[in-house]
Amino acid sequence: MSSRQLPHAAVKIRKAIPVTIVTGFLGSGKTTAILDILKSGGPDSRAAVVVNEWGQVALDGAIVSGEYPAIQVREISGGCICCGAGADLERTVSEILDRVKPDRIIVEPSGVAKPGDIMDTLRSFEMSGRVVFDPVVCIVDPARFTQARYIEMPVFRDQVESAEILVANRCDLVERDIVDAFFEKAHALYPPKLAVYATSFGKFPRSFLQAASHEMRSSMPEHRGERPPRCRLDDHESLSQAGWTWSPRTVFSESKLTNILRNEAGRADPVIERAKAVFHTDRGWFLMEIASGAFHQRPIQYRAQNKCQFIADRRRGTDFPALKKALDACIWTDETRLSASPGPGDGAKRKNELEKKRNVEQGGAEQ
Repeated sequence: MSSRQLPHAAVKIRKAIPVTIVTGFLGSGKTTAILDILKSGGPDSRAAVVVNEWGQVALDGAIVSGEYPAIQVREISGGCICCGAGADLERTVSEILDRVKPDRIIVEPSGVAKPGDIMDTLRSFEMSGRVVFDPVVCIVDPARFTQARYIEMPVFRDQVESAEILVANRCDLVERDIVDAFFEKAHALYPPKLAVYATSFGKFPRSFLQAASHEMRSSMPEHRGERPPRCRLDDHESLSQAGWTWSPRTVFSESKLTNILRNEAGRADPVIERAKAVFHTDRGWFLMEIASGAFHQRPIQYRAQNKCQFIADRRRGTDFPALKKALDACIWTDETRLSASPGPGDGAKRKNELEKKRNVEQGGAEQ
């Protein structure tokens, strides 16, 4: 009997679709910036735009559609996609991926939305390899950014802290000293930004976004621990410092981290002079700090990486390896171990799984 060799079945590799979140406070110029990004995409671009408006009447989606009729625009109005309309966002993105098959998705949240919560809602799509997050872009009015009353406003602060790229727009309307003050304050932020830019009319080069995306991904630790977290250790004349990063999917125990950092801050003869950290914990993302012998923490919308930086008195011979080991012992789980099949409602399911796991472990500890 003769035999014949069957051709190998073609294996179609699905490419992760970049998702760019362009956030910013009310009236900062987000829609104008998105129009400029779309313009630089070229005639063959198959971008899709998700526009969220807090009010009942949607206008920004109509502006984008009017400028670029070929672009697929989906509007979600009557609530923020970071909270009440989160399920609508999951359904919309799922439909875009299945039917539109875009080469990019741009999300314009409402001016009062929290970008970190939006990323949490879409995390299941990233975990399954269907999307990859670009650096979050935050558009700000430099005049507002330099006013204490805006920086102290929680929603404004959340948007600024969530961003890896910070863009001051409408710079043609302010004096040079306002722009200089913007750069000074922007470069003092923690976590530090990948890029800070000043512009007018929402314009900034597409290459600028691409370069920041490459830098973010090339510095990202692997999800599953194939590559160890990076350590930076430099000595100064009297101070030494060390810092580490972990994947954003690594989840730490908030209570264990708090105990370690409170104990370090409360020592009668302190060794750690300053510490800044952002951790993804079983209770959410937190900014944790040690300053002037006191420990502070608060929720934060940043989602790019777990990271920490410690500055210590060099003369006391700080045992940074032991500190690193203690932090690693606080790792609670890796989200890749939880269900990752994307679909409507999976963001909420993943949060429920984390909550259930935390409750089970706390119940066991109390017995």
